[in-house]
Amino acid sequence: DCQRPDIPPSIELKEFMEVEEGTDVNIVAKIKGVPFPTLTWFKAPPKKPDSKEPVVYDTHVNK
Repeated sequence: DCQRPDIPPSIELKEFMEVEEGTDVNIVAKIKGVPFPTLTWFKAPPKKPDSKEPVVYDTHVNK
């Protein structure tokens, strides 16, 4: 039985993109690895459920 050796995942991706709100975006990445890795994209970094971040709020009210 001939098995392929594992190859660590490699992802080439342009990290910073700036576009106008409401426009379409194409995200192109070169992904390699054995077994082939799964890529999941998030609009923003996922929040850790146990993270303690300060809550910022504005008390100004427009009248």
